[in-house]
Amino acid sequence: MGVDRFQPGHETKSGKLVGKYEFWGGYINTDSMIAEAERDGKWFEVIDKPEPGCLVVTRSSYKNGKRTRVGHVMMCVTVFPNGQLMIVDCSGSANKTRKQAISVKRLKPTRRHVMLRFRKAKSED
Repeated sequence: MGVDRFQPGHETKSGKLVGKYEFWGGYINTDSMIAEAERDGKWFEVIDKPEPGCLVVTRSSYKNGKRTRVGHVMMCVTVFPNGQLMIVDCSGSANKTRKQAISVKRLKPTRRHVMLRFRKAKSED
């Protein structure tokens, strides 16, 4: 699941602006999700152990100030006793080779993977 979403917020019936994503100019992507979770934690929180429904996120990679690899996000469906995960993944490159972008597969998490949980939304009005 590639994530790059503009989240400018919206006004409630009372005129209050809610739902504005404060990082990266309002864009939600893998790097901003991790940064937000590590700093504010209003939208996402880092969790130590994966759980069904959590996001399995990798950061973008940089070398000499240039991005060499774009980050990626997957969703955990099952956590097996051996520590492996069953994940749902969406990848454009997989679509080119398998003619199917969405796959369900096993993953052994590494240090590159950051586990995130969505924060519960608060009432808007």
